Amino acid sequence: MVERVDRRIMAAIRAVDAVTGAAIQGLLNIRGPGLAFQRTRSGAYAIVEAEGLEGHIAAFDAPPTTPVSESRSFAFEIEDPAGRYLPAAGSIRLPRRWDPANDVRDLMVPIEVSLPPSAARDLSPSWASVMAHVVDQDGQPVRGALVEVLPTSGDAARLGWSITNNRGQALVAVPGLPSLREVENDPTRTDDDQVVTAETATDIRAQAYADRRWPVDPVDLAAGGAGIRMTSETGVQLTAGRMVSVALTIDLS
Repeated sequence: MVERVDRRIMAAIRAVDAVTGAAIQGLLNIRGPGLAFQRTRSGAYAIVEAEGLEGHIAAFDAPPTTPVSESRSFAFEIEDPAGRYLPAAGSIRLPRRWDPANDVRDLMVPIEVSLPPSAARDLSPSWASVMAHVVDQDGQPVRGALVEVLPTSGDAARLGWSITNNRGQALVAVPGLPSLREVENDPTRTDDDQVVTAETATDIRAQAYADRRWPVDPVDLAAGGAGIRMTSETGVQLTAGRMVSVALTIDLS
């Protein structure tokens, strides 16, 4: 006998690989105060219960009008029991927006949360990579620091990122760098010949919460703000297929 159970979900969260953007199919642990999750066949995690939103569970024709959309914030954490990815924290605002008449269907779109791979992940032979070691002012490893690789050219788009583990290490993979490219030999001269190089100039930036919270929210860390400390190293040359090591010190006092 097949039993049918119908319920409205509040939202869905999908974990993706921070390097490739591919959905993570392995079993994950996800939890949050006031929330209940259920894994779907596609590998996403549906929020099937949310404290204070009980009236939404059985409302099928249309979601209730109160509380208003995105008026309540819930925190959650994701952990990979297999250790392939580092844990990450995040937050979600509920109820999700739903107004098909105006083409607003946020309720049906899973929220993607990027998980940084562990420092032991396999790398493609064509990727550049940075092994960063982050310590505090006393020389102790900093867990939970966001390490970003940024183009020295000033382009705001980062090339790669990861989070330090309990040894203060972060492996940042940088896919897509060209094996060879042309650059100006002398930018001050318009008639100067171009030269070919395999290197790409980058800046390495690390930032961490002063209170050393764990796990961290990579999105919140990247946004900066009060309580976040930062350091960087400029002019780090990356080459496709090679790894460089960088040591960074953050004053968390």
